[in-house]
Amino acid sequence: MQGQTSGKPANPLSEYLGALANVVGRYATDLNRQVHLIAESDLNDPRVLRTPELGGMGLHAQWADDLHHCIFTLLAGEECPYHKDYSQFELLVNAYQHGYAYTGQFSATRERRHGTATNRSTCRVASSWCASRTTTRLAIESSGSGSTRWWASRPRSSRRPPSCKEEFKMSGGDDPPDPQAEATFRRSVLNRDQRRSGKHKVLWDFYRETLRLRRESPSLRFPDKERMRLTTFPEYGTMAVERWDGDDETLIVMNLSDRPAEVRVTLLGGAWRRDLDSAAGEWLGPGSTAPPVLVAHSEVTLTLAPTSAVVYSFQVEPFTHR
Repeated sequence: MQGQTSGKPANPLSEYLGALANVVGRYATDLNRQVHLIAESDLNDPRVLRTPELGGMGLHAQWADDLHHCIFTLLAGEECPYHKDYSQFELLVNAYQHGYAYTGQFSATRERRHGTATNRSTCRVASSWCASRTTTRLAIESSGSGSTRWWASRPRSSRRPPSCKEEFKMSGGDDPPDPQAEATFRRSVLNRDQRRSGKHKVLWDFYRETLRLRRESPSLRFPDKERMRLTTFPEYGTMAVERWDGDDETLIVMNLSDRPAEVRVTLLGGAWRRDLDSAAGEWLGPGSTAPPVLVAHSEVTLTLAPTSAVVYSFQVEPFTHR
């Protein structure tokens, strides 16, 4: 879907995707399986996810590319034209809240307004835990442990769809490699042995820890924008996200700037346990500046290391309810 124009709901792309969704739905029913179609689209159009009955394409979810681009650009200072479109902190906030960074604003790279206005109930995105994982990935880079960005080496160019020459060049690359060439395939194979040592193992373990937290915490396992509160601190390039599900509540604070951030957050009264801090030494960070336990009465002050994320969970006492 990259590079396509949104056009009218009845354009060939919409018709094809609608037909694809119908075929996959019948296939899933026949096999008694759940099958989901996840779009990788730069249209920023909620019709990608709407049902065909509402004039949409009928896909089930969409990768949070805007969120990734914003986080990556703010942390890495990417200078290619494509990523410069995502260098504003308010675009990150928009992407986190609504799924899309651009919802009709002017895009300098595209030289036009980009995206369609959406509402909170329309956009379903994947990679909601992207923020903390990307933060630590770059924190490991900045610790002086090397420049490899992923736990397994793979050339960046192999991730680009070969039909996206315009986007590929805007992102600072040359022409994309031939997808049919054996050499392209061999360069794209992950070296999985790297996860067993050095910084690759650290990042692998960090991924496992974030997945464990999401698996064991209902507030992270069942994300709902109606059960989320976002507080931003633009002067520090920092945002705090509270998510809750019943008595389970989680606080995630992310500092995307290259300097320490001291922020005040209003929390539910009680004790909050630190479950993860990407600045900790075990993740090759400079050392945690966030306390192991927060005791909140109304507001608490929290200090974060540069380019780091910290996660707290509310400790429910007997007869304590939200």
